[in-house]
Amino acid sequence: MDNYPEKLVQAINEYLEKYKGSKIFHYDFYTSTPYKDKSITQTTYRVYILYGNLFEVMGYTICSKPEWNFDEVSVSSMIAWEIKECYEKSGWPWS
Repeated sequence: MDNYPEKLVQAINEYLEKYKGSKIFHYDFYTSTPYKDKSITQTTYRVYILYGNLFEVMGYTICSKPEWNFDEVSVSSMIAWEIKECYEKSGWPWS
């Protein structure tokens, strides 16, 4: 995570400090061109954290057009049972 945005790294460090025993189990990033003008890119960084049976995904997105940036860390969470239910009940081919 050496090249991850400082704001995201700071939020993760604060979370790990506040919730002792939590751990990062995965992180990734990808760059996309979601706009009509394909010269504008958007890079999304995500960090996956496990705390007990709670899964947290913290994300931060940077647009190549700086005025379009939100400059906020997003957080999504689900407990393991909810993930299991989604997996089993969704009807997706992989379930």
